[in-house]
Amino acid sequence: MRARVKAFVPPRVLASLRRYRGMWRTRNPSTFDEKVRYKIYRDRRRMLVTFADKLGARSYVTDHAPSCALTAVYGVATDLRTVDRATLPREFVVKVSHASGGVVVVSEAADAATPTPTPDGGLVRTLVHPDRLDWDLLCRTTDEWLRTAYDGPLGEWAYSEVPRRVFVEELLADPDGRPPTDYKLWVFHGRCEVVEVGIDRFRGLKELLFTREWNVIADSPGDAEAADGVAPPDALPQLIAVAEQLGAATDFVRVDLYECGGRVYFGELTNYPGGGDSLSSPAVDRRLGQLWRVPRRYKEGRVPNGA
Repeated sequence: MRARVKAFVPPRVLASLRRYRGMWRTRNPSTFDEKVRYKIYRDRRRMLVTFADKLGARSYVTDHAPSCALTAVYGVATDLRTVDRATLPREFVVKVSHASGGVVVVSEAADAATPTPTPDGGLVRTLVHPDRLDWDLLCRTTDEWLRTAYDGPLGEWAYSEVPRRVFVEELLADPDGRPPTDYKLWVFHGRCEVVEVGIDRFRGLKELLFTREWNVIADSPGDAEAADGVAPPDALPQLIAVAEQLGAATDFVRVDLYECGGRVYFGELTNYPGGGDSLSSPAVDRRLGQLWRVPRRYKEGRVPNGA
């Protein structure tokens, strides 16, 4: 019996075949997650690269939502070793610009036993106490993060186009010294329809979905009960206004914001929530999909100034 010979397929060709197959499967999307996957395979506008770039997006925020505050940036580099540790405050945040992940929050609120992430640990989010931070190990870890191409399981194109940099920024904290609540606002065609609330994202993250009127959207069992203790933030109107300014130029984007000290701060812009696999309930997936009208063809267009 003749042995089967496995043909070699060049990686570039394989990527094209996967993209073509993905486009075929998403040619008539109806649910929210299907439309995220449709966007992954079909939307190649440069705007998405700006959104995916954690540093580049800051200029977009300044231009389109000037009332939104930005954290201070203490250093930007292609090698963390070139940032002078002695000039940094005791608490700060280290991120890479090109990935969903790769974040170290250095905070007094951290468990003193949590170690600095290691190079083989992947693009993780970690909360580390200043006394436990191993700067040399963190430098080696960010080296590995910068070498790691991030494009998600389906090939999330926008991330692959972002220049790879590591940066150190100001740590925001609530009155208890903990990282503030993370509000992720889902903007469809310039209108915020969903507010996702991330509770205690570094210790047993729980995410809840609400309408803009703060009615819970139960995506999984227990959501309705958990939402009883979550009140809308006083800054909800400002959060929605900023999100709608930042999402005015596109069909969908998730705008991540914080409220701290009475001000709305920018977090990041996300083109592909969950990589097209973020919702547990088929009913919620269908419901939110109805809010989004994906175009037959994405066209590069002028971004409105001050939208």
